[in-house]
Order: sequence, then C-alpha cells, then structure tokens
Amino acid sequence: MLNKSLHKLGVKHLIYFDEGQYIDPFVKKELEETNAVIRYKKNYFGGHAGWADAMQKIEGYKEAVKVFDIKDSDWLIDMDDDTYMCNDSILKLLTDDVDLVGIQHEPKYNTQIGLFGHMSGALLSMRGKVVLDLVSQSDLFWGRIGEELNKYNHCHMWDVVVSYSCASLGARQLNVSKEVDLNISPEDHFLGKAEGNFFHFNSPYKEFIGEPINGKHDIPMLLHSKNLI
Repeated sequence: MLNKSLHKLGVKHLIYFDEGQYIDPFVKKELEETNAVIRYKKNYFGGHAGWADAMQKIEGYKEAVKVFDIKDSDWLIDMDDDTYMCNDSILKLLTDDVDLVGIQHEPKYNTQIGLFGHMSGALLSMRGKVVLDLVSQSDLFWGRIGEELNKYNHCHMWDVVVSYSCASLGARQLNVSKEVDLNISPEDHFLGKAEGNFFHFNSPYKEFIGEPINGKHDIPMLLHSKNLI
C-alpha cells in the first residue's frame, strides 16, 4: 500500500505481486512508470497458509534472482503492501553480521532445529547469499522442511516456511523489534507528534487521523489528500 517509501530510501528494485485492491493508486502509477518492476497479474496468494502458496513465494524469489542478478552481498526485502518504512533505521540493520532480518515471532517455539521464531511476512529481509541458497534447493530439501514443520504441528504459512528454511541453511537472524521502536502510533507519526520507524496497517480501521474511513485501504488516499505523504 505504501511501498513508495522504499523508493524514497533508495531501494533500487521492487517486485510487486499484484493483489488488486491493496495498492496505493499513487504508488501503482509510479510502479507502472518504473522499468525495474515485475507485476504479476494473477491471484498470487490464496489463503496464505498453504504449502502451495509458500512454494509460489519461492518461485517469486527465483524470478527476482534471475531478473535482478542478485549477488551474495545484496539484500532482498520482502514487505507486505500494507506497510510503511518511515526512515532508514531498518535498512541500517542489514549488515555483514546478519543474514535474516525481520520482525520475529515471540515466544519462540520448539522445532527440529531447536527453539525458533519465524519472521513476520510484513517485513522479512534476506541476504543475497541466503536467497541464492534457498532457490537452489531440491525437492528433497523442501520435502524435508515440510516433514519437520509437520512433526511439530507448525503451519505452512509462507513466512514460517521461508524463515525456517533460511534458519535451516544457517542464516544468522536479527529481530528488528529488539533494535528499533515499533510501538509509535502511525497517527502520531503522520501528524508530526512522533517519529515512527515502520508500520504495518493490519487493523480494521474505521477512523484514521480523526477522519472516518472504510478500512486500511482508504489510508493512502486520505494521507495524500492531506499532503502527509
């Protein structure tokens, strides 16, 4: 919805998995004028929880690797389209010391590889080396991952599958929640009362900045009408 913020921060390329109503129309216009964007004109996700959806996400990563020639030292940032990155505080966390950076589930839970917490699909960043390793895995690897998740009765949400797979491949993890403040109110941020870092508009909004709205997808137009973005 608000991924234009990434352009402002200098992110070079953006893959947009088209889910129709979820895109800020101003951002959509910008994306259509940007050559470095892949637009998938299909229903990318079903219920978000099935194994097929997770494997389709891996196919998206394969396309990114091929089109953008991702190298070991690059980063692939996977964000929901109802998110907003306010500044570069999270991008500064993408250092040589880590491989998988995101908003990590807590408390951690038991898995085949020990206590583990997956990264939220709202924000999941992977070092290029990890992405390249991930997309090169065989059906045997993915079968093992599925069996290990089933063994501990864990779901096949794509963010669980991707995070767990990266960790299984030795990815060093960093929890954004422990590094930057994610508790600032988005309304306070856009009204200039506080400086936020990252927002996930994942609530049934009926009102925003004092104005009535019919859900989160009205927020971009409201903010544009008020010249707040």
